[in-house]
Amino acid sequence: MSGGERIKKEIKRIRWFFDHEKEEAWLNEMAGAGWNLTRMYARRYAFERGTPGEYRYGMLLLDAAPMLSRGAREQLGFVQGGGAQYVTRCLRWAYFRRRADEGVFRLYTDRSSQAANYRKAALTAGLLGVGNAALAAGSAARGTADTLTLLGAAVSLPFLWMMFVYISKIRRVKRESGLYE
Repeated sequence: MSGGERIKKEIKRIRWFFDHEKEEAWLNEMAGAGWNLTRMYARRYAFERGTPGEYRYGMLLLDAAPMLSRGAREQLGFVQGGGAQYVTRCLRWAYFRRRADEGVFRLYTDRSSQAANYRKAALTAGLLGVGNAALAAGSAARGTADTLTLLGAAVSLPFLWMMFVYISKIRRVKRESGLYE
């Protein structure tokens, strides 16, 4: 396949991740097999056939939704200014790629920025998890519990799990960098 030639065939996958680093690893496995991410919506990934190993992918949790925040748009611009190509976004997660022949692709190059990203992810997941659990508990306490209440309680569990995953990552980063005494 020549450099500019692309096969227009797409594949779609539905996946759910509790850890963005595992999601990045999966995206990079797909890219290694020649499937390049083109868009992502509601945990549905679309890929286009390309050259195996051409790109490396990374994800950034934005401070806010880009359409609502100039700061988030500046974050996107900063990453793009560093040579990464913006691919798509799902809620506050932005997906980038860079040509693999340009070297290692890391969006977080130091432990403090990595820990800050984990804190944002833990806070976001925690708010969603606790919010859903509180709504479900409120309905149950009022005696108005129904199927929707049970669904709200069930929805809170994955978000609470994600929060604990990221809290453990924050602790690991702090331990590795000697920030605990």
